[in-house]
Amino acid sequence: MCRSTGVCQEAPLRSELVLDGILEARGDHPIAAAEEVVSSAAFGSLVAGLPGHAGLLSSDARVTSGSTCYTAAEQKVALLWKSSVASLVSARVGS
Repeated sequence: MCRSTGVCQEAPLRSELVLDGILEARGDHPIAAAEEVVSSAAFGSLVAGLPGHAGLLSSDARVTSGSTCYTAAEQKVALLWKSSVASLVSARVGS
């Protein structure tokens, strides 16, 4: 992520900013969503660093048609939830 000043942030800092934004927006709600997530690996690391949470990107293999609708370089939608409150039953992209 590069700011208008030309200063670019390193990937770990971007992940921290994404995490902070998700948690702040989520507040006391057990489920949060984010958009414009590109790196599956970075999102996986972010979720792994949150004990008691699970997450899913729209390109995830568990999402019907997800991996065929998004390339690795495209921005994706992400969901993050508290595992004690919710679990994934099914997910699909498209109509």
